[in-house]
Amino acid sequence: MKQYLTFSTTSLCFLCLFTACSNNGTQKVEPSKDSTSVFDLAAAKKMVDQKDDEWAKAIAAPDSAAMLHHFTTDATILPPNSEPIKGTAAISSFISQVLKFGIKSYQDSIVEFNGNNENLIEVGNYKMGDSKGNTLDKGKYIAIWKKEEGEWKIKTDMFSSNIPLPVTKK
Repeated sequence: MKQYLTFSTTSLCFLCLFTACSNNGTQKVEPSKDSTSVFDLAAAKKMVDQKDDEWAKAIAAPDSAAMLHHFTTDATILPPNSEPIKGTAAISSFISQVLKFGIKSYQDSIVEFNGNNENLIEVGNYKMGDSKGNTLDKGKYIAIWKKEEGEWKIKTDMFSSNIPLPVTKK
């Protein structure tokens, strides 16, 4: 049971962050004061699709450095039943724990995707499995993306499992 709880708490975050966006059109958003261009939500969708592919490959590899690269240097992960995980060192340690569970498949789907040239907000569902096709976890997430040095990365991630915790006998 302890291994299940640890797995559920640590793995959900990393497996639910990246996905294809369900909005196929371009949404025009008023430009910010320092921008003269219109934000292209379809281009943001394409970027998230690419990041999702990179993420799924990194999990299966496993490649902790590639996984860590998806987060800003000051990112925060908000897992269930745990204190917030903040910054590169803490997130790197968290990734190391996640990779111990043998996750070999990851699937997600966007429920809602919005944004502008400063933030992207992604809400979705995820499912992950092992090498034998067993479902390890499934749930929902919200990720807030921000640009860091010109690249979109996850600034804040929050997730929760849809699988109920096992009941313990006393």
